Amino acid sequence: MNSRSWRMLGRVVMLVAAGLLLAAGCSDAGEDGTIRPPVTGDVTAPPGTDGADACTAPAEWFPQSQTPQPEPSGPFQNFCDFHRWAWQSFLWLTQDVGGGQLRFESFPTRQDAVSGTQAAAADMPRLLVRTQKIDHPDATSDQPLDEVFQAGERGLMVDQNGRAIYYSQHLNEAMFDEIVDKQWNLPSVLEEIPPDTEFATGDVVLKVSWSVADQETDRSRIFVRSALIDELVNSPAGNITVSSEPIEADMALVGMHVVGWVAGHPEAIWATFEQVENAPDLQADQSPDAPVSDRSFRFYAGGTPASGCNRPNLTELVLDEATQVLQPITQACRQFPFGMVPGSTDSNDQQNLAAITTLNQSVWDQLAPDNLWRNYFEVGAVWTNGDLQPNNDQQANLIGSTKLSNATIETFTQQVASQNNCFSCHNTLMFNPTDLTIPPLQGTNINLSHIITTAYVQNQGK
Repeated sequence: MNSRSWRMLGRVVMLVAAGLLLAAGCSDAGEDGTIRPPVTGDVTAPPGTDGADACTAPAEWFPQSQTPQPEPSGPFQNFCDFHRWAWQSFLWLTQDVGGGQLRFESFPTRQDAVSGTQAAAADMPRLLVRTQKIDHPDATSDQPLDEVFQAGERGLMVDQNGRAIYYSQHLNEAMFDEIVDKQWNLPSVLEEIPPDTEFATGDVVLKVSWSVADQETDRSRIFVRSALIDELVNSPAGNITVSSEPIEADMALVGMHVVGWVAGHPEAIWATFEQVENAPDLQADQSPDAPVSDRSFRFYAGGTPASGCNRPNLTELVLDEATQVLQPITQACRQFPFGMVPGSTDSNDQQNLAAITTLNQSVWDQLAPDNLWRNYFEVGAVWTNGDLQPNNDQQANLIGSTKLSNATIETFTQQVASQNNCFSCHNTLMFNPTDLTIPPLQGTNINLSHIITTAYVQNQGK
């Protein structure tokens, strides 16, 4: 048997073994004890490839310290091309650029773009309880609980220790300069720009999720850094709000959205990554009353039935200010593993799944054994046919992981059919602020980024 055949046989064995683990409701544990997400269903290679060569990571990406910056010019011709862009971006963005700082941490923040001024580098980053849906001009005012929730305003994610999940948002220098130079952060400009205005090829925006790290956190398997975080308090009105003074904590990076504008795709590639021990996947034959997994994950207690996963906690949250502990705890599951219906036999789903899982394995195989980014994986990526139009929800043109969610960023919206993919919130429709004193913003192609809609609200009167 030649070496190519041996590689093919090894790949088949890997996929079959992962499928058996999936049936058992577990994740794959390698010889080194590393937990790996399972493969879902029967996997076939994309057309024109064999099982061994399906969507592998180029050798020049490694070691990770030398991963080159992704080239947004493409080509982008098949599923593998899009997922390779996503993984290369993740490896490049998480390179140590000195002093333990990751590359993306040096980028401007969303608030920098909204204000039009890049703040001086701080000794420690400031992480926030997710406030993406805020549309009050003063984002630091006494905020009712429904404004510190995740996407969809259905809840605040609470980890197994009762602590809230925190977030940071970043954009590369090119996107920051574009927004500021073109004054896309000013309502008067946004109200008048041509609706077909687009972001430039090469722009990148990120959302990163962080959990509070305790003494039990294995720092060889997950990135941890010191940061300032919002302190939660109970307001006199009975709401949970954030105080004006942040507190210091060690924070673990648990998830990341990587969004980038590439040639021929003005809608951007929307990819997401997670740490492998975050949450289990629902199975193709999942009963609501059956446990999703017998083992515990970072955001899931082993034995919890599927019906207990991703439950909105809008009206139930209770805060102990002294300990910063919240109740109830969120049990997180990935309802749509790899951004698709579990067990789907659709040929596009199968090709997309093959590209994701074989590329994940290829990256893990080539990263150094002590590289902690071996403990992260691409959940999936979604894009469209590139026909971006103003005032469009994009749902008819989705390609790739068409039900993509991150268990730590869109925990609750997975259950809502109208909100269970990236473009359901990030679209080109007219933006209607909940503050009725602010007029609607016209539907434009740059409404895809909530940086734009946030700037429109926060900079009213400027």
